[in-house]
Amino acid sequence: MEEILSKALDILLFVVLLLILIGFHEFGHLLAAKLAKIPVDKFSIGFGPAIFKWKMKAGGETTYQLSIIPLGGYVKFKGEDYDDPDGFFSYSFSRKTIVTSAGVIANFILAVIIYFVIGVGWGVEDRPPVINFPETSVFYRAGFSPADSIVSIDGEKISHFYQIENHLRNQTDTMNITVARPGQKVTLRLPPADTVAVEYNYSNKIGRVNKRGPAARAGIKKGDRIISIDGVEITSWTDLSEQVANADTSTPLTVAWIHQAETLKASLTPTTIKTAGGSQKVGIGVYSHTPMRPMTFLEVLWMPFARTASVTGQIFILLGRLIVGKESPRNLGSFILIASLTSESRRLGFDLVLGLLAYLSISLAIINLFPIPVLDGGRILMFSIEKIARRRLGKKAWTIAMNVGLVLLLALIGFTLFNDVMRCIG
Repeated sequence: MEEILSKALDILLFVVLLLILIGFHEFGHLLAAKLAKIPVDKFSIGFGPAIFKWKMKAGGETTYQLSIIPLGGYVKFKGEDYDDPDGFFSYSFSRKTIVTSAGVIANFILAVIIYFVIGVGWGVEDRPPVINFPETSVFYRAGFSPADSIVSIDGEKISHFYQIENHLRNQTDTMNITVARPGQKVTLRLPPADTVAVEYNYSNKIGRVNKRGPAARAGIKKGDRIISIDGVEITSWTDLSEQVANADTSTPLTVAWIHQAETLKASLTPTTIKTAGGSQKVGIGVYSHTPMRPMTFLEVLWMPFARTASVTGQIFILLGRLIVGKESPRNLGSFILIASLTSESRRLGFDLVLGLLAYLSISLAIINLFPIPVLDGGRILMFSIEKIARRRLGKKAWTIAMNVGLVLLLALIGFTLFNDVMRCIG
């Protein structure tokens, strides 16, 4: 019964996220149309028959409805016929373009709002400059040790881990790095390298617990510290990961942990965890702790915008890698992948659900910028062609373009669905 309720909650949350994404996007179109004084016949969240619909007393020409299939939405403008002399397509280039692009802008605004809520409610990452790296890293060859705390780089004081990443990203010459170790400070020289593998040295503190995992069933909670597995001392997240990754899923592990100054011990069996992306790993259902701190007033003003811009850049980089063949298109997914990610996020924390919603909102905005006529970007492209040609293209040209765009969009959806199905059965 509990499993059925959990699945029902996953489905409900997935539908709610879709409604928020689509609703915000279509509301952007609606609001822009009202401001541009372009009449709107219908505002629909979802496709198919209406579950219920209504009209506002003010501006009563528009019918608002919630439809039965929550996998999209639309705004139907009055006279939306390609040859209608007074319809939507008869308006000026600027008004049509503003209204069409408003959905994309609305999705970016939604992401900014969500990152603001996350920052105010949960804070921002505050990782101290403590490093970890594999033996293949240039750090290892230069004499650094895992758990070294970096004090300064080329004389500049370092207090956050992201400062290390910034220095490495811009490195062109050998750097003098001072590190703190127990009872001493050491200055080492780090030569430039094509690949500098370094990461934050996460402690053995538990940041999140999967509610359905072996650790949760054993009583391990967020904030606990795992101190040993089968008698092997655990002092960092790397120690924990190595012990669990090499474990046998048929053999129980004896795990000791500290909970509120009390040392507890239990036997739990690791399990094979299949992620939403399709990969598999052995785990016990725990995730590392990332230090957080409250946002400052200035961070409240700029960080949501910076985070939105950063994620937007990451998505464009991913698209570029797909285009040049450095990223496999098999990694693309459809609403099945989104549903799986929603389920995983819900079990790990509501802030992750919000983060997923922000990422999806930015993704939806970028996808709608594609120059495919059935999408916003494609419509703007067609408007631009009309502007350059100084004439309307007419119903035949628009119909051909929209049909081609629809075929391309359906092909993309079919391909991502195929990827998801292969992940599910693979």
